[in-house]
Amino acid sequence: MIRFFGFAFALATLLLSTTVRAELPPLIPRKVLFGNPTKAAPLISPDGKRLAFLAPDKNEVLQVWVQTIGKDDAKQVTADKKRGIRQHLWTYAPDVLLYMQDNDGDENYHLYSVDLKEDVVRDLTPFQGVRAEPIDLNAEHPNEILVGLNIKDRRWHDVYRIDLTTGAVVLDTKNPGDVQSWIADANMQVRCAVAALRDGGLEVRVRAGNKSEWKEIRTWEPDESDCRVLGFNKDGTGLWLLEGFGNDTLRLDLVNLDGSEKPIGGPSGVDMGTVLFTQLNALRWHTPPTATRLHGT
Repeated sequence: MIRFFGFAFALATLLLSTTVRAELPPLIPRKVLFGNPTKAAPLISPDGKRLAFLAPDKNEVLQVWVQTIGKDDAKQVTADKKRGIRQHLWTYAPDVLLYMQDNDGDENYHLYSVDLKEDVVRDLTPFQGVRAEPIDLNAEHPNEILVGLNIKDRRWHDVYRIDLTTGAVVLDTKNPGDVQSWIADANMQVRCAVAALRDGGLEVRVRAGNKSEWKEIRTWEPDESDCRVLGFNKDGTGLWLLEGFGNDTLRLDLVNLDGSEKPIGGPSGVDMGTVLFTQLNALRWHTPPTATRLHGT
């Protein structure tokens, strides 16, 4: 009798679960959730004539494609074999694109250039075990890029100036051993450094020129991790900062190199978010969505 009731219960459970499953909508295909986007991360060239974007090739590997705006002439310009490309950027040099790629997920990203006219791809940072961190591009110096490279010490990045035409790599600014990020002015000179402090805080340093001594103008406590440097003003006499000074919200400040400040402000009670400047040459890498079809940058 016990066996009969056990069998009956199991049968009823099976029938009920079958009915519930029949009422559920069909499963979303895994490819929709985790597959490549059809197209992603569009970027218009500086001259406004071409569009670069990411799209899979015939093997479902993400590549960089370029097409003329207004025409249906999209052409694949990279040939990554494994992981696909997720970061790309136009330069101010004619016919030159940049992209980042590591080796089998080791996160030691190299910086590559694509010469669209000659159809040539070049590794601009061919150093084993070194991670490249692009810092600055500038319309007034179209054939150069500033890149952080941890060649001498894997813990810290020195700044190197790379010639996009010849590929020459020249040391520009040496890291004293605590700087975690660098900012260049409108003339492509490295004049701001954000250093890590032992207590977890940050120190902002500036210098009048690339041969001048560094000077500390700001110290942010460990709980002020949202504070950040946005860049120099147009004439290089001050820095745009997002900071809160212990408040719950961030405001925009213009801080002169002598440490004096001019609060620009922000909406009361809310954070100042995205700030756009026409004179800043900040790098803006575009990446495709990694898990969904939502567009992300």
